[in-house]
Amino acid sequence: KLTTIYLENITKLEAQSASERDEVLLNGVKKSLEDVLKNNPEETLISSHNKDKGHLWFDFYRNLFLLKGSDAFLEAGKPGCHHLQPGGGCIYLDADMLLTDKLGTLYLPDGIAIHVSRKDNHVSLENGIIAVNRSEHPALIKGLEIMHSKPYGDPYNDWLSKGLRHYFDGS
Repeated sequence: KLTTIYLENITKLEAQSASERDEVLLNGVKKSLEDVLKNNPEETLISSHNKDKGHLWFDFYRNLFLLKGSDAFLEAGKPGCHHLQPGGGCIYLDADMLLTDKLGTLYLPDGIAIHVSRKDNHVSLENGIIAVNRSEHPALIKGLEIMHSKPYGDPYNDWLSKGLRHYFDGS
């Protein structure tokens, strides 16, 4: 339930010293809790994201599942899964992108490969693929750390992209 999540975050923020605490974030979480209690105390994280955020949030939560359970989507060692180890996998950033033989052979010299889509001269991760050679790759773990420190951030621009930039030293 959202009420439980908000109460846990409020408690965590209030436990910080006044100099470390982000008052804007704390007030925002408190306001969100008030809104949920007033409008729908039984609302869950999934129902809220479905209503307010659309497919963007579902993409991100699907990616979290893939980070932990990639073997459900990839059988390492089969033809076409070059250099992917058991426990590794692919993170599909949007349902319309699938890693197939049509994309060619995928090599992961640094343990990670990124396929991005291009539209109107812009590069987008939203319709791209990230493939890693093992579960819990450091770049993705860094993205999760950023997610926990900035819970209201954008899944692509704040969490995933910054985790990748950190892994590749900002390049």
